[in-house]
Amino acid sequence: MPENHPMNVKESEGAWEIEFRATGLTKEDVQIEYKGEDVLWIKAGDREKEKKEEYNRHEFWKDYFDTRLQLPSGIDTDSIEAKVENGILYITIPKSKEGQRKIEVK
Repeated sequence: MPENHPMNVKESEGAWEIEFRATGLTKEDVQIEYKGEDVLWIKAGDREKEKKEEYNRHEFWKDYFDTRLQLPSGIDTDSIEAKVENGILYITIPKSKEGQRKIEVK
């Protein structure tokens, strides 16, 4: 399994959006856990299971990864969402509104 699975990360005003390539994977193949201390654990696929399947010809593998992401502070861990669509795993991590405020400049 690669240690650093390719990902795209973008920040919007209200959330962090992360994308992983997930070729051949379904939502049942993906486990995501918030481990506390701002760490998100993402595991996708099962290479050992695929190795046990008997193929007459086997030229490519489904995507597999096991990675941990250090999350920034100020996120709403209770509202993290994920979906697998068209070979991409999308994870949305909303920013917390708690502790944020505008400061009036006088």
